[in-house]
Amino acid sequence: MRFIDQVSSDLSLHANACRVAIALSGYVNSRTMMCWPTQERLAELVGLTERSVRSALNALADAGHLQVIQIVDKRYEDRRRNGYRVILKDDGGSERPVKIAEASFR
Repeated sequence: MRFIDQVSSDLSLHANACRVAIALSGYVNSRTMMCWPTQERLAELVGLTERSVRSALNALADAGHLQVIQIVDKRYEDRRRNGYRVILKDDGGSERPVKIAEASFR
C-alpha cells in the first residue's frame, strides 16, 4: 500500500490520478514493479474515459510516481503497448531501490 499512500499524499495530483493509481496497484508484479493493463481496462475499472486515464497516467509519470515504458508487441502486428513501472520514493521524495517485501500491494 506504500504506492497508494505515496500517490494520495501528493496534493498536486487530481483525484483521477489517485483512482488510476489504485487500479494500477492491482496489476503490479511485486518483484519487477511492472504492470501491463490496457488504458481501456483501466478506464473500465475507474469509470473514466480513456482520454482521462491517459491524462492521469501522464500526471503520475510527471510527478515521478510512474515510469511509462512503451514496447512493440510483435504478436499483434507490431502494435505498441505501454507498460508501467511503479516508482517508490523514500521519505525525502527521492527514488530508491525497493525491496520485494516493501513492494507488496495485497
